[in-house]
Amino acid sequence: MDKTLKEKIISTTFEGLNKIIEKEYEHHPNEKPYSCSTIQEGYNDYLRIVFKKEEINYFRHNFNWITKSDLKIVCEELNEIKKDDFEQEIVPEIKAKFEDLFFKYEDSFLFRYKILLILEFDTYSNEFYFENKERKEDLKSKMDEYINKILLKENNLIKDHRECYIFCRNLLDFNLMGYSEKHLTELIEKILQVLSSIKNEKAENDFKYNIIFFLENWTKNIFLKLKPKEVTEEQIDLYVYKALFQLKYSKYKDDIIYAYEDLKNASDIYHSQKAKQYLEKESATLEDKLIYYRNEKKKKSSRIFKLNFASFASRNFKKALEHFDR
Repeated sequence: MDKTLKEKIISTTFEGLNKIIEKEYEHHPNEKPYSCSTIQEGYNDYLRIVFKKEEINYFRHNFNWITKSDLKIVCEELNEIKKDDFEQEIVPEIKAKFEDLFFKYEDSFLFRYKILLILEFDTYSNEFYFENKERKEDLKSKMDEYINKILLKENNLIKDHRECYIFCRNLLDFNLMGYSEKHLTELIEKILQVLSSIKNEKAENDFKYNIIFFLENWTKNIFLKLKPKEVTEEQIDLYVYKALFQLKYSKYKDDIIYAYEDLKNASDIYHSQKAKQYLEKESATLEDKLIYYRNEKKKKSSRIFKLNFASFASRNFKKALEHFDR
C-alpha cells in the first residue's frame, strides 16, 4: 500500500478526532474529573468511526435512533483504498494512535475510565476496547463511598436527575462494580427502601426510572445476545427481576407489554419457574392491564381521527381520511 496515501487517511482521521476534542473543551470549560459530580470521572465511552466514499463520519453515542453523525469530514483518498489494505495497514495504526490518545487524557474529563472504539469500512467492522485500570479503581472507590452514604440515609445526596442517571449507570456497570446479579438486586431494593424512608420522592422516582432504563440496556445489549445455554441462573433471575420491576414501577403503558413478553420469554426459553409462577398467578391481572392498554390505544386512535376529521370538516371526507392515514 502506498505510504503517502496511508498516512493521509490516518492523519485526516485524527484531524476529525481533534475537532471533536476541541468542541468538548468548548462545551466544558474549566471542567475536571469529578468537578460536576463526585461519581463522574468523564464523559465519553463510545466512538464509532465510519469510513466511506470520500468521507469519514464520527458517532459519539450508541443509540439506535441516531443516523446523523456528530462530525463528517471529507477524505477523497478513501476512494483509492481496498478493504484488505484498510484492515491490514490502516486499522492497526489507528488503533495504536487512539490508545495513546485515550491514555494521554487520563487526567481529563474527556474520556470515562473506558471506551469502545468501532471502525467500519465497506463490509469491515471491528471493535476495540480500552480501559484505564487506575481510573476504574478510583471510580469504584468513589461509588462505594457514595452508596454507603445513601445507605446511611443522607438525604439529598442524589442532587438531581443528571446525577441519578450517572449513579444508576455506574451501579449497573458489572465491569466497574464487580457485583453478582443477586447482590445488585439486593442493593437496588435497599436503596429504594432508604429513599422511601427519608421521603425523597423526587430522588426515588428518578431512581426507579433510571434503573428501568439501564436494566433495559443490560437486557438488550448483554443478556439477549447470549445463547440460552450460556446464561447463568442469576442472569435469568435478573432478567425476571427487570420485568417485575417494570410492572411495579413504570409509568409507561408500553412497559406492561415489554414486561409481559420478557416474563413469557423467561418462562418458555429460559425455563424460569419464578416467571412461570408469576404468569400463572397474575395472568388475569396482566390480561386486564393489556386489554385496558389496547382499549386506550383504540380510544386514542378514535380521538385522533375525530380531531383530524373536525379539522378538515370544510373539505371532503376522503381528504380527512388521507390525512389521518399519514
